[in-house]
Amino acid sequence: MERQQVAVVDRKMVKLVRLVVRVKNGEQVRQVEGLVQVVLKGVMAGQEKVMKATDCLSLVELTQEHMRKIETLRVKKRLEEEKVEREMERQQVVVVDRKMAELVRLVVRVKNGEEVRQVERLVQVALKGVMAGLEKVMKAVDCVRLRTLKEVLDV
Repeated sequence: MERQQVAVVDRKMVKLVRLVVRVKNGEQVRQVEGLVQVVLKGVMAGQEKVMKATDCLSLVELTQEHMRKIETLRVKKRLEEEKVEREMERQQVVVVDRKMAELVRLVVRVKNGEEVRQVERLVQVALKGVMAGLEKVMKAVDCVRLRTLKEVLDV
């Protein structure tokens, strides 16, 4: 199941990168934002499934201590989710900020070879930063998911 989720996220990330490279107008920027939100929601949905699995247990079988631990875990995970969501929102802003839009406009207007190389370098630098930020978010989501699983097992 986790491999499938990773594969889906990887495919969506590839799509996202391709869209970022091809962004030319506001409509495609909205597509990028939408895809980023879909990727994040998919990851968070997987985490929520883990949290709901604890609800499936018979509550009669759980001790007060278990209930307290589960509630503490639920609150803690919600805070971690919000932190990751804020970081993802920040990354979305980076993708659509004015400098990125100007770079895209330059790419569209470029006509001769020298300018192409210069603009390609600028685009590569900009994309490197964006990709590093997105990778950081994805790693954070994976860490939250792994810690959640470990803590559920501890309960």
